[in-house]
Amino acid sequence: LAWGGEEERLEEVKAGNRDAKNWQAEAMRVLEAHVSAAKPHSLSTKATKKRTSHLSDYNAHRKKKIAQAKQEEGWQVELRRFLNETFPDVNEHSDIIKLWQDIHVNYPTLGRLALNVLPVQASSVPCERLFSGSKQTASDRRARLGSDRFEELQLMKFAWRRNLTDIAAWNSQQVEEVDLDIADFQELLREEEDSLKWDREDLDHFAIGDGPTSFVGYSST
Repeated sequence: LAWGGEEERLEEVKAGNRDAKNWQAEAMRVLEAHVSAAKPHSLSTKATKKRTSHLSDYNAHRKKKIAQAKQEEGWQVELRRFLNETFPDVNEHSDIIKLWQDIHVNYPTLGRLALNVLPVQASSVPCERLFSGSKQTASDRRARLGSDRFEELQLMKFAWRRNLTDIAAWNSQQVEEVDLDIADFQELLREEEDSLKWDREDLDHFAIGDGPTSFVGYSST
């Protein structure tokens, strides 16, 4: 394997990624779990008993041992053979699905594992968001959507989403702006009330003769 080992994990940890994994070890763990969970193909005792007469006991025993060896150690040998394969025609632009369509006959166990892994949608965002978007497309009222039409709708949503207006976000922004305007008006109202209070106090002082004795344009006698 060319990438994803312990060396790369340590480099990612040094770069600040505390959740970095050894993907080579992780792949081996997943493979072992997948193979151990699969039910082994049991040898038919009836077929052994009904073997043709031209097979001797030695040949029958040998055939049984070969079949058992393929069942018990086949995937390890298959994995080593796959890891040692160079695949000269494969590069970063190759279609991985087409590749497994071509080689799954030579690697049946890994092919079954690839069948479980390849349908997983690759993404750099949380998958929950993607599944939520898919659920909105494939609602109960759209139960008859085919796979082709569903894919078209998902691609259209992705292509158009940047041109769509987020009404909820726009509305929230407007509410914030209105709240700011209300705060400004409330401050102005408090200033007006304070100014009015001071004017009333001045008028009260004038009424009882404690205030100034003259106004502009008038004088007391």
